[in-house]
Amino acid sequence: MTSIGFEAGGYNACTYFHRKRNLISMVHGDDFATAGKEEDAKWLETKLKERFEIKTHLIGKGENMSQEGKVLNRVLRRTEDGWEYEADPRHAELLVKSLNLEEAKPVSTAGEDEKEWKMEEESESLEGTQAREYRALAARANYLAADRADIQYAVKEVCRGMATPTRG
Repeated sequence: MTSIGFEAGGYNACTYFHRKRNLISMVHGDDFATAGKEEDAKWLETKLKERFEIKTHLIGKGENMSQEGKVLNRVLRRTEDGWEYEADPRHAELLVKSLNLEEAKPVSTAGEDEKEWKMEEESESLEGTQAREYRALAARANYLAADRADIQYAVKEVCRGMATPTRG
């Protein structure tokens, strides 16, 4: 990026700014997300194609642009009121299915009073595959929680158990 005129971000090494073209880019592995004018974004696309085999997806209000697309498993959408993004709903669906909660009813408050039987479950450690599954589900929930204030408290409580998961 620096070889084509971008400056690396001062606080995040994954962000870049091109002063002359007023482009802001974020790089995550092999994913690039860039904001700027269409002509400048197409210039960057050409520069990247000179060096890499790439696929691009333009999101915006131009003629050949989509109204929405995915960036790092988040849905990015252009609306009449501006830009929106949300965690890919597929992650929430996978959590619900993995936990067999398709028929579950929602609650209005998180947490509950301590129950006697809960202490017994908390002392029973998960091992091997079950522990890995717990951590994977907790990580997926943690990813979702960044965009979903309604689940942040519950996910924080779930993540507390990632180091030594228990049946409880």
